[in-house]
Amino acid sequence: METSSFLRDLVILFGAAVIVSYVFRILRISSIAGFLVAGAVTGPYGLRLISSIEQVEQIAEIGVMLLLFSIGVEFSAEKLMRMKWLAVAGGTLQLAVTAGVAALLVRPIVGSTHTAVFAGILAALSSTVIALRLLYDRGQAFAPQGAAALAILVFQDLAVVPIMLFLPLLTGQQSFEIFAFAQTLLLSGLAVGLILLAASFVVPRIIAATIASRSRDIFILSVIFTVLGTAWLTARAGFSTALGAFVAGIVVSESEYSHQILADVLPFRETFNSLFFVSIGMLLNPSFLTSHLGAVLGVAALVVAGKAVITAGVVWGLGMPLRVASVVGLYLAQIGEFSLVLLTAARSAGALPENLDQMFLSVILITMVAAPFLATLADRAVKAAPDAQRSRAPGVDWSRHTVVVGYGLNGRNVASVLRSQGERYAILEMNPRVVKTASRAGEPIYYGDAISETVQKRVGMHAAQCAVFAISDPVATRLAVAAARRLNPDLYIVARTRYISEIEQLYAAGADTVIAEEFETSLEIIRRVLARLGYRPAAIDRETLTIRQHRYERFRGGPMEKIPIAAAEEFEPFEVEVRQRSSGKTLAQLRVREQTGATVIAIRRAGSITPNPPSDFVLEEDDHVYLIGSEDQIRRAMRLL
Repeated sequence: METSSFLRDLVILFGAAVIVSYVFRILRISSIAGFLVAGAVTGPYGLRLISSIEQVEQIAEIGVMLLLFSIGVEFSAEKLMRMKWLAVAGGTLQLAVTAGVAALLVRPIVGSTHTAVFAGILAALSSTVIALRLLYDRGQAFAPQGAAALAILVFQDLAVVPIMLFLPLLTGQQSFEIFAFAQTLLLSGLAVGLILLAASFVVPRIIAATIASRSRDIFILSVIFTVLGTAWLTARAGFSTALGAFVAGIVVSESEYSHQILADVLPFRETFNSLFFVSIGMLLNPSFLTSHLGAVLGVAALVVAGKAVITAGVVWGLGMPLRVASVVGLYLAQIGEFSLVLLTAARSAGALPENLDQMFLSVILITMVAAPFLATLADRAVKAAPDAQRSRAPGVDWSRHTVVVGYGLNGRNVASVLRSQGERYAILEMNPRVVKTASRAGEPIYYGDAISETVQKRVGMHAAQCAVFAISDPVATRLAVAAARRLNPDLYIVARTRYISEIEQLYAAGADTVIAEEFETSLEIIRRVLARLGYRPAAIDRETLTIRQHRYERFRGGPMEKIPIAAAEEFEPFEVEVRQRSSGKTLAQLRVREQTGATVIAIRRAGSITPNPPSDFVLEEDDHVYLIGSEDQIRRAMRLL
């Protein structure tokens, strides 16, 4: 009977979660907020449909363990080092300043320093799940604001581990004594080190053995065993199960199986995580929320505003443009899922009064619901960009030059070609460290935000003949292209974007040519396949240009490029690379003409071309043979060579 009752509870919970989350998804509100609302509706303060709350919470704890495990798998020291400045400096400042300000404001209200500090930490943490999902959905995950947000979020996620370790101290259950603090820190580090050492020795062998079995079921079971087993060991040592799961993730993060492990764990993580958020929602008292709605909304607004300002100030202070810093501040203004994890742990220990506990829950829920609206506000926020600052680069003639916006891989390649051809150019980049490094290398590079017409004038956009926009931020690209078109109606503008969906908006903003990486990649795949199948370069060009024409002309209203007219195929030279089996043989020995019907007209070797090669010419591997003939003759020659 008890099993039937628990099964009924799970059916109700998952059913309510699906319905509410679906509605929230239509409203473009985070599904996490939907899970919380579903829990509040079905829980003891709502419709009271759930009878086994304790069992639900026990299953939900698995979701927390899997969440920490997946973060451990995704974390790598190399990744953190690449963004160490923003991650360490930015993350530390954001967490410390936000928590400190919040604690100072809360202290007179709660009357306890421990509770005030704990409340400040809860307010300082942001939702990695919500922020990254919003950035990805808006195509900004790879933009500067996406990289800055990710760096701070990674630091916050890692900071949760020591915070949970010292939770009794933060909640006032233990008094602060420097000796006891140092002892706890030492013993904790020793215990975690021993568990990490044991796991590093055992876990890879378990996973390698299950991989050898070639059974996906056994592999997934071994991963779950690893997570739960390490969590159990840390619990036996007196630490949280979440810490053990994180340690297990760290162990497998550097292995060659980490990506597959993460892919297999994600479905379980999402399922159990949904139960965790639903179980948290069941603790929310709707009557408390309605009776204290004004206070809850006021505190939530204060948290969002203060956190956005502090985070933006930290990012701006570390050298990012004000516009990017403001966007990061708004995306990280909500309170995250790890605050719920900490709140649950504090509640289980009886460290918080009921009213204060409900206030925290209500404020977290409100900020999560507000996250998509804050993201929309961030998209629409256009701040005045700072004036361009000239680096110590050589002089640039501001006439008939090319402006390269963005100095990533694409921008560096464009600048390199322009430099090798002796063309005048200027580079606009808003990463101060990149500007400093490139300036030392002698590049004509300037610091500034390209959406500002003032900045564009500083690099001579009004007098340029060509501009290349090679930045990753789609919103900034559209604004910058529009600004360049206003400054220079005769300017030829090439804009790069990641997705096909951005093409129409960039053409509308004033671009002459848009290069969509997603689409151009598909064309390159087509070229390689057709070349391997033996089609001539002219035929391949004709097919790819036709595809490109059909895709782009509906945005431009006319043809982009002229499609080549088919010529007599026998007179189009075709290039074939010599493979190992033909290396060391002469043309006479291979009898190309006799066996295939194709005629050799030239051979290229290491940049040197031999036209009309003699019959005793000895071929070497990687030589390129130029042939003329029909399609069938060329394909026979390809098989021969």
